[in-house]
Amino acid sequence: ALALNRNDIKKDTICISKEIGSSLEDKMVIRMCKTELSVREIPLTGGIKEVIDKACSLHNNDTIFSAEDGSFYNSTILGDRIHRIGKKEGLDFNMYSIRHLFATDLTLNGVDERTRIELMGHSNIKTTLGYARSNRGRKLSALESRND
Repeated sequence: ALALNRNDIKKDTICISKEIGSSLEDKMVIRMCKTELSVREIPLTGGIKEVIDKACSLHNNDTIFSAEDGSFYNSTILGDRIHRIGKKEGLDFNMYSIRHLFATDLTLNGVDERTRIELMGHSNIKTTLGYARSNRGRKLSALESRND
């Protein structure tokens, strides 16, 4: 998301084709995604559209999630800040928690494997399953159904 620019947002789709990373010469550059499967189109929902519109209204930069001066946010620094705030509030939370939550939510809501793989930008289901978690209620249900 930190590499999204205004041209990546279509009427009803977000095109993810870039990421922020480092090159041999520079740190914090926009580069193409690492793998072909990382490039994906995600349907744009109302809630996400509101967030993007709000971010776009904060500045005139081409990159949607950037500082007022146009510089990129450093995902490591951003992640560290979020983790520190979470710890202060008594939560064990980090940036990857969002990906785990997303994968878990898709899995628990019965979304098919192919859709989960494509939404997560993975090349196989094993990677996607590594992000997904179960919960106590689902485990209890599974065990109770075995006893019947």
